[in-house]
Amino acid sequence: MNPVSGMRKRILFYSGLLVLIVFGVFIFFSFFQNSQNEADLPNGKATITIDARRVIGKVNRSIFGTTMSEPRSVSRKRDDFSNPELTRLLNELEPRFINISNTSGGIPFFPEGTGLYEKRMTHEQILDRMHFTSDPEGKIFYEKIKTDPAFQKPPDYNIDDTLQYFESLKVKPGIAFRIPTIFTLFGGESKGKLNLDPQTGSDLVHYLNDPVTTQLGKLRAQNGHPASYNVKYFVLGNEMWNSILDQGLSYEQVTSQHIAFAKAMKVADPTIKIGFNLSDDSLPYEFYKPSFWKLERTKKGIDFNDQILSRIKGYFDFVTYHIYADVGTDGEGRDPTSLTPSEWKLVMAQTYFYEKNKGYERRLEIAKKYNPNVEVISDEYSGPLASLGGALFAADHIMHLLEKNYDGYGGYWNSGMFEPFTRFGLIQVPDDLYPHYFVRPAFYTLELFNKYFGDQMVETKVSSDTYELTNTETVHLVFPREQIPSIKAIASISGDSLSLFVLNRATNQNIETTIDIKGLIPMGVGTVYTLDGQSLNATNEDAPDTVKVRESVIPASESFTYTFKKHSLTVFKFER
Repeated sequence: MNPVSGMRKRILFYSGLLVLIVFGVFIFFSFFQNSQNEADLPNGKATITIDARRVIGKVNRSIFGTTMSEPRSVSRKRDDFSNPELTRLLNELEPRFINISNTSGGIPFFPEGTGLYEKRMTHEQILDRMHFTSDPEGKIFYEKIKTDPAFQKPPDYNIDDTLQYFESLKVKPGIAFRIPTIFTLFGGESKGKLNLDPQTGSDLVHYLNDPVTTQLGKLRAQNGHPASYNVKYFVLGNEMWNSILDQGLSYEQVTSQHIAFAKAMKVADPTIKIGFNLSDDSLPYEFYKPSFWKLERTKKGIDFNDQILSRIKGYFDFVTYHIYADVGTDGEGRDPTSLTPSEWKLVMAQTYFYEKNKGYERRLEIAKKYNPNVEVISDEYSGPLASLGGALFAADHIMHLLEKNYDGYGGYWNSGMFEPFTRFGLIQVPDDLYPHYFVRPAFYTLELFNKYFGDQMVETKVSSDTYELTNTETVHLVFPREQIPSIKAIASISGDSLSLFVLNRATNQNIETTIDIKGLIPMGVGTVYTLDGQSLNATNEDAPDTVKVRESVIPASESFTYTFKKHSLTVFKFER
């Protein structure tokens, strides 16, 4: 065989093989990219008709709130209330309500924890007062942490530090507290069943709300705040279905502790409201997968709300629900930072399904069985992380809260302060990964509602093109394969101004929309605020300005046509 000829054949063979490999890699990445992107459709159509003369109702601005974890040293970092950048961002956000959560590793209130930092109770003293080691799991955890230097120090901030900081903001937010009745989570490492003393609840109420003539009112005044904080909403415990279904707590323990705390706290201030956090089962059971029904946890927990409310009847004034986007994938481990378009279509459809299947009415119905005057509150909600898609999911949910006239307050989870799950946070505070403050897309959603939504809702009618769900399954649910309206809109007035909020849920279609305004003649020009981005997965993690609000103007008119970009939130502000 000719050596040169043989070499040529080998070169040709390997060259051909290399071409096939390169072609295969190209096909693979093209397929992967197509799974993340989709071709845009021709513009769709919609109409929006607003009648500014027909007022639907007064706006509960406390719905435009967020949630903050109670400051605690277990976070291993100190969020700096004295940093002017944090204050600047919160003043831009203008949150109307702050739900302070102190139930996940939080500690109960003791008067000795107030006052000057160097004189406050240390963590060691707090745990001793709680009889922490009387719980077997607590004793194990105590041995792990007793040599930690932070153990001999007080928590970073106390109630006065936190509430007085929020009072210093441009818009003073309302406050709710979520407090533990049973200490169940020890540093995120072990589970416990330690009953707390109801006096910790009553002392908290006395300290927050008493006049200066009482012992704890006088102590509050000595600590720099003579006036009452006037806190009215208190949720006892949090997501206790997990404690009952997964950690072995009994219904009797949970409800008896709730009643003991409720009694003690109502004696301290009869005007406060006591709440309990229920499991959200407001979607029809036929949405549940057969495999989900077979789980022992499902069987045991299907009547959780009835079991709880029947036992605490007479000792609750409101109930809360946590509404999170169910990620559209069969893989529990799916990374929510890179959902496919078909998964996003399902995420963006979920508020529509709640509305169509009367989710709010179902939530209200079960609570009214045990308290006819009950309030229903959505104190936690979020999309799959604070990406652009999460921001738009939040906008859809806020519109739902407004239309259904939810009670009390709303709480986007979470503000980003003192919270280890920061990818949900509205604000990223400096830490080991990020040296500077920045805001996530959902920050802009809440900011737009706080700044531009009016004081009264007015009649808004929408007719819109739809999109079809191509993926209807999540881990435990199967949604109907339906046509989902692309456009959601809600309008409001305040004095001589009108605002219109328009959400385009469509992932790959701009919607050309005719807008008619009755009962108000807009003058001059209207201001337009648009929140959108290249992808629903877009975040501000690597580049802080990737997703932001863009401002523009349009000629004011009673009738005009506007094209809403795919996956966007648009706000119009008109003056008459």
